Amino acid sequence: MKLFNFSRNNAPQEDSKKLSDGLSWQTLRSELEVTQALSASDESVVLLFKHSTRCIISKMVLRDLEANAHRLTALGTWFFIDLFAFRGVSDHVAQILSVRHESPQLIILRNEKVIWAGSHQSINADQIRDVLSA
Repeated sequence: MKLFNFSRNNAPQEDSKKLSDGLSWQTLRSELEVTQALSASDESVVLLFKHSTRCIISKMVLRDLEANAHRLTALGTWFFIDLFAFRGVSDHVAQILSVRHESPQLIILRNEKVIWAGSHQSINADQIRDVLSA
């Protein structure tokens, strides 16, 4: 049985569909999609996860997010950026949000503003819930 429904590079296989018991990821592949994600933060919280498919820490963080999907799904709209497939998209996010690129990285947006950005082990379900409950 698969715990995560990911392809070989650990990117979600489908763009905006909940797979298994995990998070419903929307993959960002273009600067236009980034702009649309930012606009979506006017309606609900947006969470942008930048994932390095070649980094064990990034894989561990992704697994933790998926394992806690039952606690995280309802907190907002989840977006996924594969750093190797879409590095330009990641660079665009860093530039327009003025957030230094790191990997793995989670950026939380509300009303098109960054309310929190974290990387590595600072990305966990408790931290995300604390940020959004403040």
